[in-house]
Amino acid sequence: MGSPKKPKEPHEPHESRRIGWYPGHMRKAGNQLAEAVGQCQLVIEIRDARLPMASTNHQIDTWLGGRPRILLFNKTSLADPNQTAEWKKYFKRMGIPVLFSDNQDSSLVKTVSARVIQLTQSYKVKFESRGIRPPLPKVMIVGLPNVGKSTLINRLAGKKRQLVTPTPGTTRGLNWVVVQDKFLLLDSPGLMDPTPQNEKEGLQLTLIGAIPDHISRPVDSALYLVDWILKKYPQLSMENFGADQWEAMNPHDILFHMAKTKGWITKGGAPDMDRASKQFLGDFREGKLGKMTLEWMEEGVGKGN
Repeated sequence: MGSPKKPKEPHEPHESRRIGWYPGHMRKAGNQLAEAVGQCQLVIEIRDARLPMASTNHQIDTWLGGRPRILLFNKTSLADPNQTAEWKKYFKRMGIPVLFSDNQDSSLVKTVSARVIQLTQSYKVKFESRGIRPPLPKVMIVGLPNVGKSTLINRLAGKKRQLVTPTPGTTRGLNWVVVQDKFLLLDSPGLMDPTPQNEKEGLQLTLIGAIPDHISRPVDSALYLVDWILKKYPQLSMENFGADQWEAMNPHDILFHMAKTKGWITKGGAPDMDRASKQFLGDFREGKLGKMTLEWMEEGVGKGN
């Protein structure tokens, strides 16, 4: 019996290979949201702080028209603080008001609620000026799967109103939630762009859990992540891959070595790259590999990727 066949070396992501995920419930919810946005006075868009530009649905701008928006970057506790600071500077230069926070931040509810009340004040004044008691303002919350929408709603509402799970696509319908008797919040399923992403963005979105692992092989996502760490986070490379050997190893060899040293072997006798990849991806998503950002703010937006 010959030695196990070595998988192909990792390749640079390219534009021609596209990764898409847009199940039927998203199409239905997208149509409903396009109609519901007309009822709303404000929209909260949540993105992942580790992926500030790519973790958006580009349809949102079309849906919103000129409505005010709160742009909230979640999961900052997992992001590279230096890159977060650079992104804050960028959005400030662009004149875009943003919040960088985390669902575990004790001040998040107070901060978001205050911003919502401030931005919907003119809506209430229109009714009060006519002697009419204003209805509660309606606020829509949107974002990709797994960016933390339901967790934020649960905290704003003060009790568990939505199912919170790391599995993308769990929320299936539109749900109104009363928040502190101050405003109504419309939750919605995480919505991806209907157009498939280029390979790089598809892998990035898989890494943050917006696209399920089964859409693109876990080993592809893990190889991309290892390569990113080697290039951008040399200190984390040494901590995770071994200071005495990481410089001489490519991403495939690192995963191969991880599976072998863990004793993860397939029935055919080869190191189990799939199992090693899933473990590596899980460690990244839980922050066990260190704080890192997948889009760097250098040489202009997105040029540092």
